[in-house]
Amino acid sequence: LDEAIACYHKAIELDPKCAAAYNTLGNALHDQNKLPEATACYRKAIELEPKFASAHYHLGIALRDQKKLDEAIAAYRKAIKLDPKYDRAHNNLGLALADQNKLDEAIACYRKAIELDPKNAGAHYNLGNALLDQKKLDEAIACYRKAIELDPKYASAHSNLGNALHDPKKQDEAIACYRKAIELDPKNV
Repeated sequence: LDEAIACYHKAIELDPKCAAAYNTLGNALHDQNKLPEATACYRKAIELEPKFASAHYHLGIALRDQKKLDEAIAAYRKAIKLDPKYDRAHNNLGLALADQNKLDEAIACYRKAIELDPKNAGAHYNLGNALLDQKKLDEAIACYRKAIELDPKYASAHSNLGNALHDPKKQDEAIACYRKAIELDPKNV
């Protein structure tokens, strides 16, 4: 990442108006958990290219990671306004709304993300989480199963499927789900 960051800085030095360089620099800084610096890069990319949907999306991620949920939601909404088919923006908007316990709105976002990309395992998983929070167990179970079908190595989906299989009659299946989650991610507490 340090080498990549140096390259992005060089690109910016050569072309200070390159919004894409600021966006990718922001991504690298985000990967290093330098969230304020990443946020500044995304804001600069947006300043240079206000219709850069990806920069708004990444800004939303960095803001959510900093627990600035209202700002994150605004950034995701802007990305979606610029690109209504941006399935990941719909999914992440759902995450930020779920963080605010706005589950019905989050569910609508996850469903839109799935409509746009039915193979988005993360959106199925997130929808399952919101439905589980609403105690809609059968629907949550179906979502987790779909996430696992799309990504059999999705440890968290296996674990949460176990959580959703709360019925004592399904205890053996729940245990099998937890065992699979542990097999896939042995460090998952």
